[in-house]
Amino acid sequence: MPVMNEIIPQEELLKQIAQLQSENAYLRTLTADYKFMANNRETEWRTLSLKTFNNIPLQSNLENQLTEIKILQEQIRELHQKIEGGLNRETELTRESGAANEYAYQNDDLKSQLHLLQCELTDLKEQLKRLYNQNSFLQNHISRIAELESLLSNAEEEISRLKNEGQENE
Repeated sequence: MPVMNEIIPQEELLKQIAQLQSENAYLRTLTADYKFMANNRETEWRTLSLKTFNNIPLQSNLENQLTEIKILQEQIRELHQKIEGGLNRETELTRESGAANEYAYQNDDLKSQLHLLQCELTDLKEQLKRLYNQNSFLQNHISRIAELESLLSNAEEEISRLKNEGQENE
Protein backbone atom coordinates (compact mmCIF):
# COMPACT_ATOMS: atom_id res chain seq x y z
CA MET A 1 0.00 0.00 0.00
CA PRO A 2 1.48 3.43 -0.86
CA VAL A 3 2.42 5.90 1.84
CA MET A 4 -0.25 8.58 2.42
CA ASN A 5 2.03 11.47 1.35
CA GLU A 6 3.27 9.64 -1.73
CA ILE A 7 1.74 10.85 -4.99
CA ILE A 8 0.15 8.03 -6.89
CA PRO A 9 -0.08 8.29 -10.66
CA GLN A 10 -3.59 9.06 -11.90
CA GLU A 11 -3.63 5.84 -13.96
CA GLU A 12 -2.85 3.73 -10.89
CA LEU A 13 -5.59 5.50 -8.91
CA LEU A 14 -8.09 4.86 -11.68
CA LYS A 15 -7.11 1.18 -11.73
CA GLN A 16 -7.58 0.95 -7.97
CA ILE A 17 -10.91 2.74 -8.16
CA ALA A 18 -12.06 0.44 -10.98
CA GLN A 19 -11.04 -2.54 -8.87
CA LEU A 20 -12.99 -1.18 -5.89
CA GLN A 21 -16.02 -0.60 -8.09
CA SER A 22 -15.75 -4.16 -9.35
CA GLU A 23 -15.48 -5.47 -5.78
CA ASN A 24 -18.47 -3.37 -4.74
CA ALA A 25 -20.51 -4.71 -7.68
CA TYR A 26 -19.56 -8.23 -6.65
CA LEU A 27 -20.59 -7.51 -3.05
CA ARG A 28 -23.93 -6.13 -4.28
CA THR A 29 -24.47 -9.33 -6.25
CA LEU A 30 -23.64 -11.44 -3.20
CA THR A 31 -26.00 -9.36 -1.10
CA ALA A 32 -28.81 -9.88 -3.62
CA ASP A 33 -28.08 -13.63 -3.66
CA TYR A 34 -28.18 -13.81 0.14
CA LYS A 35 -31.40 -11.83 0.23
CA PHE A 36 -32.90 -14.19 -2.36
CA MET A 37 -31.79 -17.20 -0.27
CA ALA A 38 -33.21 -15.62 2.88
CA ASN A 39 -36.54 -15.05 1.14
CA ASN A 40 -36.54 -18.67 -0.05
CA ARG A 41 -35.79 -19.87 3.47
CA GLU A 42 -38.62 -17.78 4.86
CA THR A 43 -41.03 -19.21 2.27
CA GLU A 44 -39.89 -22.71 3.15
CA TRP A 45 -40.28 -21.92 6.82
CA ARG A 46 -43.85 -20.72 6.35
CA THR A 47 -44.73 -23.90 4.47
CA LEU A 48 -43.18 -26.01 7.22
CA SER A 49 -44.88 -24.09 10.01
CA LEU A 50 -48.30 -24.85 8.49
CA LYS A 51 -47.50 -28.57 8.60
CA THR A 52 -46.00 -28.54 12.11
CA PHE A 53 -49.29 -28.99 13.94
CA ASN A 54 -49.64 -32.50 12.50
CA ASN A 55 -45.98 -33.46 12.23
CA ILE A 56 -43.60 -32.93 15.15
CA PRO A 57 -40.41 -33.94 13.24
CA LEU A 58 -40.81 -30.80 11.13
CA GLN A 59 -39.83 -28.79 14.21
CA SER A 60 -36.18 -29.70 13.63
CA ASN A 61 -36.52 -28.37 10.05
CA LEU A 62 -37.81 -25.12 11.51
CA GLU A 63 -34.81 -24.91 13.79
CA ASN A 64 -32.54 -25.57 10.79
CA GLN A 65 -34.22 -22.70 8.94
CA LEU A 66 -33.58 -20.41 11.91
CA THR A 67 -29.93 -21.46 11.91
CA GLU A 68 -29.67 -20.75 8.18
CA ILE A 69 -31.17 -17.29 8.71
CA LYS A 70 -28.59 -16.61 11.41
CA ILE A 71 -25.85 -17.69 8.98
CA LEU A 72 -27.27 -15.38 6.31
CA GLN A 73 -27.32 -12.54 8.81
CA GLU A 74 -23.65 -13.17 9.57
CA GLN A 75 -22.83 -13.19 5.86
CA ILE A 76 -24.70 -9.91 5.41
CA ARG A 77 -22.77 -8.46 8.35
CA GLU A 78 -19.51 -9.53 6.71
CA LEU A 79 -20.59 -7.94 3.43
CA HIS A 80 -21.47 -4.81 5.38
CA GLN A 81 -17.92 -4.70 6.74
CA LYS A 82 -16.44 -5.26 3.28
CA ILE A 83 -18.55 -2.45 1.87
CA GLU A 84 -17.43 -0.14 4.69
CA GLY A 85 -13.83 -1.09 3.93
CA GLY A 86 -14.43 -0.36 0.26
CA LEU A 87 -15.94 2.99 1.17
CA ASN A 88 -12.92 3.87 3.28
CA ARG A 89 -10.49 2.85 0.53
CA GLU A 90 -12.46 4.72 -2.10
CA THR A 91 -12.53 7.84 0.07
CA GLU A 92 -8.77 7.67 0.53
CA LEU A 93 -8.15 7.24 -3.19
CA THR A 94 -10.54 10.06 -3.99
CA ARG A 95 -8.62 12.44 -1.72
CA GLU A 96 -5.33 11.43 -3.31
CA SER A 97 -6.54 11.89 -6.87
CA GLY A 98 -8.10 15.29 -6.25
CA ALA A 99 -11.25 14.15 -8.06
CA ALA A 100 -13.49 14.25 -4.99
CA ASN A 101 -16.53 15.59 -6.84
CA GLU A 102 -16.46 12.82 -9.42
CA TYR A 103 -16.32 10.10 -6.77
CA ALA A 104 -18.64 11.71 -4.24
CA TYR A 105 -21.60 10.39 -6.23
CA GLN A 106 -20.23 6.88 -6.06
CA ASN A 107 -19.57 7.27 -2.35
CA ASP A 108 -23.15 8.47 -1.82
CA ASP A 109 -24.40 5.50 -3.82
CA LEU A 110 -22.40 3.11 -1.65
CA LYS A 111 -23.66 4.84 1.49
CA SER A 112 -27.25 4.42 0.31
CA GLN A 113 -26.53 0.77 -0.46
CA LEU A 114 -25.00 0.43 2.98
CA HIS A 115 -28.10 1.98 4.47
CA LEU A 116 -30.25 -0.42 2.43
CA LEU A 117 -28.21 -3.36 3.72
CA GLN A 118 -28.60 -2.08 7.27
CA CYS A 119 -32.36 -1.89 6.73
CA GLU A 120 -32.36 -5.41 5.28
CA LEU A 121 -30.35 -6.62 8.28
CA THR A 122 -32.87 -5.00 10.60
CA ASP A 123 -35.69 -6.67 8.65
CA LEU A 124 -33.91 -10.02 8.90
CA LYS A 125 -33.50 -9.55 12.64
CA GLU A 126 -37.22 -8.81 12.92
CA GLN A 127 -38.00 -11.87 10.80
CA LEU A 128 -35.77 -13.97 13.03
CA LYS A 129 -37.56 -12.64 16.10
CA ARG A 130 -40.93 -13.47 14.50
CA LEU A 131 -39.66 -16.94 13.61
CA TYR A 132 -38.48 -17.45 17.15
CA ASN A 133 -41.85 -16.32 18.53
CA GLN A 134 -43.71 -18.55 16.07
CA ASN A 135 -41.46 -21.45 17.00
CA SER A 136 -42.22 -20.85 20.67
CA PHE A 137 -45.93 -20.67 19.86
CA LEU A 138 -45.73 -23.94 17.91
CA GLN A 139 -43.83 -25.65 20.71
CA ASN A 140 -46.54 -24.62 23.15
CA HIS A 141 -49.18 -26.09 20.84
CA ILE A 142 -47.17 -29.28 20.40
CA SER A 143 -46.90 -29.61 24.19
CA ARG A 144 -50.63 -29.00 24.54
CA ILE A 145 -51.39 -31.60 21.84
CA ALA A 146 -49.17 -34.14 23.62
CA GLU A 147 -50.95 -33.35 26.89
CA LEU A 148 -54.38 -33.79 25.26
CA GLU A 149 -53.27 -37.06 23.63
CA SER A 150 -52.15 -38.30 27.03
CA LEU A 151 -55.48 -37.31 28.59
CA LEU A 152 -57.37 -39.02 25.75
CA SER A 153 -55.33 -42.17 26.20
CA ASN A 154 -56.02 -42.16 29.95
CA ALA A 155 -59.73 -41.60 29.31
CA GLU A 156 -59.85 -44.46 26.80
CA GLU A 157 -58.13 -46.76 29.30
CA GLU A 158 -60.58 -45.72 32.01
CA ILE A 159 -63.57 -46.35 29.71
CA SER A 160 -62.18 -49.74 28.77
CA ARG A 161 -61.60 -50.59 32.44
CA LEU A 162 -65.13 -49.51 33.38
CA LYS A 163 -66.60 -51.59 30.53
CA ASN A 164 -64.68 -54.64 31.71
CA GLU A 165 -65.85 -54.13 35.30
CA GLY A 166 -69.42 -53.70 34.05
CA GLN A 167 -69.23 -56.95 32.08
CA GLU A 168 -67.76 -58.81 35.06
CA ASN A 169 -70.53 -57.55 37.35
CA GLU A 170 -73.26 -58.82 35.01
